[in-house]
Amino acid sequence: MQQCKNIVRQLKIGHAVDIGGFEKDLAPYYSSGAMLLCASRFEGFHNGLQEAKIFGLPVVSTAMPYLETLKRGCIQVPQGDADALANAAVDLLQNDEKRKQLGAEARQDMIENFSAAITFGKYEALFDAIFKGNGDA
Repeated sequence: MQQCKNIVRQLKIGHAVDIGGFEKDLAPYYSSGAMLLCASRFEGFHNGLQEAKIFGLPVVSTAMPYLETLKRGCIQVPQGDADALANAAVDLLQNDEKRKQLGAEARQDMIENFSAAITFGKYEALFDAIFKGNGDA
């Protein structure tokens, strides 16, 4: 974390960057954010992405086509293209309409695919397949 703080200091962007430590409650950050920016090369199951989307935040991310949660409410740019990532983020920050549309899509995606009822049903089908030999799950 100290290395990140040093970079922020060197670039003189401390007025625009907050490097926090561990937080128990991220809701205030998501509630006041404009988007989630994800520069990962690989994610297995990105909890932060889902949390941001449920708060209605659009996502700008490097491409991870295997990740279903990046299909709606997201802008994906090629892996390793920092300029494309920065340009997509700036474009979204400057385009309220597009940001609101993608944010609404992001939230709707989470509601339709990850609500408690949907998730419970998927787990129930999985357990049925495992314990009852139903191969349809």
